Amino acid sequence: MATVNAQTCKQLRVVLEKVLADNAEALLGFDIKVNNMTYDPVLGNIQIKVEAVSAEGKSRRDVEEEMDRQNAIQFLNLHGYSQVSNDGTYTVVAYKAKNRKYPWIVTKKGTDQRYKMSDLQMKRQFSKVTA
Repeated sequence: MATVNAQTCKQLRVVLEKVLADNAEALLGFDIKVNNMTYDPVLGNIQIKVEAVSAEGKSRRDVEEEMDRQNAIQFLNLHGYSQVSNDGTYTVVAYKAKNRKYPWIVTKKGTDQRYKMSDLQMKRQFSKVTA
């Protein structure tokens, strides 16, 4: 009787990745990855992650980040705030409406670090745009 072990899982991973690579044209529009594999002597479980990719080649996460950037610009214009802080240290990069406590996402000048800000912090850090 055959048993499932680490070697079997490794061989199976290689076979699955080869099948996915050979059929890449048929699976166009999807990003498919073979993830974790668990096993016991009788049963093996394989996790396969399938993510739809848009026509422009963007994943769902890329599209969501772009929407967050657009939301930030719309909210800045709506509330009349500038995109750069009063002292020029921070720049607004996203607005996440689902996050009620800290909806604003900003980056610090010269770094890629992101910080969350509340509405009150935005009022203190970013001045109103005067026309």
